[in-house]
Amino acid sequence: MGSLVEQEMLRTVGWFHDATLILAVGAMLLVRKHSLVSVGVHAHDWLKATSLALPFMLVAFLARGLVPALWNDWTISPLGDNLSVFGFTLFRAFREDLIFVAFLQTRLYGWLKDDKQAVNIGAIIFGLMHAIGPLAQGSLTSLGAVAGVGLWVVACFYMHHVFVFLYKKHFSLISITLLHTVVNFSGRIWLEQDNDTFAWGFAAAVLGCVIVMEVLNWRDTRKQVDTIMEDQ
Repeated sequence: MGSLVEQEMLRTVGWFHDATLILAVGAMLLVRKHSLVSVGVHAHDWLKATSLALPFMLVAFLARGLVPALWNDWTISPLGDNLSVFGFTLFRAFREDLIFVAFLQTRLYGWLKDDKQAVNIGAIIFGLMHAIGPLAQGSLTSLGAVAGVGLWVVACFYMHHVFVFLYKKHFSLISITLLHTVVNFSGRIWLEQDNDTFAWGFAAAVLGCVIVMEVLNWRDTRKQVDTIMEDQ
C-alpha cells in the first residue's frame, strides 16, 4: 500500500489533480451554457436517491470492509487518519462520477445512438483509466501484479454499469457518489491490508453490487409485467 509519506504525497497531488478536472468540466458546461443540473449536481429527489444507494452501500461495506476485517483480524486506522482519507475519497469519487458518468457517459449516448453500446464504451474507458496509475508507477513487474491490475480493470468495468444504473434512476450524482465513496473508503480504513486483499476486496464489493443491481432490475421487470397484465 506504500508508506504513509508516499500516500500523503499522492493524496495531495490527487487533490489538485481532481480539482483541475472538475474545473475543466465546469468550464465546458459554461461554454456550452449548460447548468450543473444537467450533470446531476442537484438535490432533487435526494432522499430517494440516497435510499436507492443504501443496499449497494451495505453490500460494498460488508464485502470490502467488515467481513475481511473480521476474518483477518485487521485493526482500524486512527480516527484522524480515516477522516482525512474519507474527505479525499469523497472528493475523488465525486470527480470520477462527474466526469465519467454524468458528463462523458451522457455524451456517449448522443454520439453513438445506442444506449447499450454507449454504456459498454463508457465502462471500458472507466476501467482502463484505473490502469493508468499502476502503469505510470511502473508497478507491473510481475505476473501477479499484471493479474491484479487486470482484475481491477474488469471490476471497474462492471462498477461503471452499476453507477449508470443508479444515475439513470434519478439523474443525480448523490447515489453514485455515496456508493463510490463507501466502496473505496471501506478498503482504506484498515492498517494491515495489502495490495492483494485490496484488489480482491474491491472485486467482491463490485460483484455484490452487480447482484443487487440485477435483483432490482428483475423486480422492476416483474412490476412492468404485472402492470401490463392488470391493464389487460
